[in-house]
This record gives sequence, C-alpha cells and structure tokens, in this order.
Amino acid sequence: AEIFLARRVSLGGFSKFIVIKRLAPEYQGKRSFERLFLNEARLTARLSHPNIVQVHDIGTNDGAHFMAMEYIHGVTSAEMMSRAAQLKRPVPLGVALGVALATARALEYCSQALNYEGEALEILHHDVSPHNIQVRYDGEVKLLDFGVATQQSDDSSASRRGKFAYMSPEAYHRMPLDARSDMFSLGVVLYELTMGRRLFKGKTQEETRQRAEQCEVPRPRGVHPRFPEALEELLLKALAKDREARFHSFAELR
Repeated sequence: AEIFLARRVSLGGFSKFIVIKRLAPEYQGKRSFERLFLNEARLTARLSHPNIVQVHDIGTNDGAHFMAMEYIHGVTSAEMMSRAAQLKRPVPLGVALGVALATARALEYCSQALNYEGEALEILHHDVSPHNIQVRYDGEVKLLDFGVATQQSDDSSASRRGKFAYMSPEAYHRMPLDARSDMFSLGVVLYELTMGRRLFKGKTQEETRQRAEQCEVPRPRGVHPRFPEALEELLLKALAKDREARFHSFAELR
C-alpha cells in the first residue's frame, strides 16, 4: 500500500492529522489484493483498544481502495532499535518491556474481541515484528498493519504470511495456528529489543528462513552475563520450538 499523511478539516476550523493508506496502483483491480485490503479494514475496524491503531473510515477514490486511519506521531520499534545500534547502546530495559507489555495487551485483546453478534473474533495477526509496533513520542505503543491477519476459525495453513525472521516454527510447517504463533513472534521482538541484536536474521532470506525454522535461541545470559535471569526464563519459554511448552495465553505471559 501507499501511505499518506493527511489533514481532516471540518466545521469551524476543526482539523486533525490522519493517515491515508491506499492500495498501490500496481495492485488496484486485482481481486486477491483488494480482498486482503478490505479484510484488513473489516477486521481492524472491529477492534477498539488503546494499543491498536484505529481505522476511522474506508472508501474508494478514482477506483482505488483506501483507509483513513489514526495518525501515530512517533517511530517504529525497528527504527528505535536501529537508532540504539547507531548510538552503540541498548534500548533501555524499561522501554523494551513496556513495548512488549503493550503489544501483549493488544494481542490478548485480539483473541478476546467480539464481533457485532457477540461471537469471539479470535484474530491472529501473523506479522508481529518491530516494523509493525509504533511507539509514540509520549510513550504510547500501537500495534499496526493487520494486512495479513485472519480469524483463527478461517485460518488457512496454505497461505502463511509474515516476515521470515519472526515467523513461528509451526507457521513454517504450515500447521493450523493459534495465538501462540503470535506469542512466538512477540518473543522474537522482545529478545531483539533487550539483547540489541537480531535473533534469526541471516545474510540472505534463505539463511534467515533456515535459522528461524531450526529455532536455535542462544541463552541471553550466555551473551550478556548480567541479563536478568527471570527475563531469560520468560524469553526461552515464549520462544520454545514446541508451542505446548510456551505460555498458554498472553495473560499468562504478561
């Protein structure tokens, strides 16, 4: 999609910044991409949580689908990690934990939110990564980009999507997924935020895929001896290759 910063102007000089997310020209008219775009709008519009980006409206303009969304003045977690690396110092531990806690709250809500008929949506994000976690300059954290999200009941293992460096082992093996797949992805994010290094990222996409599929997680205290022991235990549990060994819910993780 294309992303634009816009200003909504209304009665009496009222104005507010918003984001316009528009399907890119090369994908307009292609039903599979339009379906993904509309599905993102449909799912996100049903979610109302302080740690999830809000969708205000959806429409078409000159044949192009667009969403009007909340503007979040800040940086992504990926940009924050990059800046910390440039300064040769880690992301402060409190900041890293705050980002992970807020994202866990958002994902917990996704699994519990109801549709208009009062039925559980059980939404799986599928793309939890530092690029999709925005941190406002006042400290508020927002989970973005539900472009490949599905409902657990409608999830198709034949159409797995996401970034290789953050996908769960069961996603690689195209198994039916539940919220523990997103939990694994959040575990990778928290590992990278607190360790100041990538976990599975390789020199090539294939190398990244192999590392993630093998799911070999170096013990944090083996790299940084002063790393908090309790946090190490939490990370290793969230990043267990066998999902049955992970936390049973985001509430338990929090």
